[in-house]
Formats: sequence, C-alpha cells, structure tokens
Amino acid sequence: MKYKKLFILIIIIVGTLLFYWYEIRPSNIRKSCEYQVFSKNRYSDTDSNNSYRQCLIRNGLSPESIFVNTE
Repeated sequence: MKYKKLFILIIIIVGTLLFYWYEIRPSNIRKSCEYQVFSKNRYSDTDSNNSYRQCLIRNGLSPESIFVNTE
C-alpha cells in the first residue's frame, strides 16, 4: 500500500513536470518573444518575423514552418 501511494505520487509529479516543459514553458517563451519583437513596431513584416524566429531559437524552441516568410 505504501509503495502504491509513492508510485502514484511519482507519476503525478512526473506528469506535472512534463506538462510544464511541453505546454506552459513554450507558451511563455512565445509570449515573451512576441512582446519583445512586436511591441517595438520598428521592424518591417519580414524583419519582425525573422526577429521573432531568432528569439524562439535563442530561448530553445524551434520555430514552426508556419512562421516562414514565403514572399
């Protein structure tokens, strides 16, 4: 019984850490990069897109292909 409770506690902790790492952390990084780049309004659309992508890379995320400027 004691090991069952410990096992359940470990599963909950690991699940919480994984949720933070794969959901909350990337969302916070994207919000931060968006604020840094787009709040200044001094970039053209292409420069803003590139600066946003560079910010994502600096913070450990790989930018998705949806952000690639195809013009």
